[in-house]
Amino acid sequence: MELPDLPDYAAVDFPYTFVLLNWNPFGHGPPGGPYDGAPHFDAHFYTRTFEDRSMVMGAVNGVDQCTNPVTGELEDSFVTCRDFESSMSLDPVEQLPPTYTIINANEPGMGNHMIDFINSPEWNGQEFDKTFIWGHFWGSIGFVEPMITLDFILSVKEGTAEPGPYSIASAPACMGRNRGGKKQRATMTSKHVA
Repeated sequence: MELPDLPDYAAVDFPYTFVLLNWNPFGHGPPGGPYDGAPHFDAHFYTRTFEDRSMVMGAVNGVDQCTNPVTGELEDSFVTCRDFESSMSLDPVEQLPPTYTIINANEPGMGNHMIDFINSPEWNGQEFDKTFIWGHFWGSIGFVEPMITLDFILSVKEGTAEPGPYSIASAPACMGRNRGGKKQRATMTSKHVA
């Protein structure tokens, strides 16, 4: 979904160029991790252009062996080695949000992911219901990604609204949710927090 043209003043407060919403009915990797088997939505709010994102290319053989520029070790990669090597670090490193770790979770047409293993409940013994992930490619931040489970959305009582934030404290966005009406729809909203 591409965002509509915004007034000039909104560009300062809304840094995203487009949004992709993914439904994962069976969850996704890492295999055996907290997101595996958990039906949820991933909302990718991109700060780079759609064309930039599209240039993150898939590995020629489906999976390539690439050298991690940080550790010097060979690792499996679903993207080209060029994109893998540029996605395993940030320049400058100050872009890395505090408590987040760059992991090898590269996806073609998306980029790499950073996870907060310290503060995210799902990595500390609690069940995954919502989280916030940062993404990057070519050495700089490329997207922010709130993830929220279907169970979490459906847990809201009909006719109620619960304001956010439903994200990790250091994330630059917050989410709210409400549910109700004749069509039994759930609404999620997100806004930039300066």
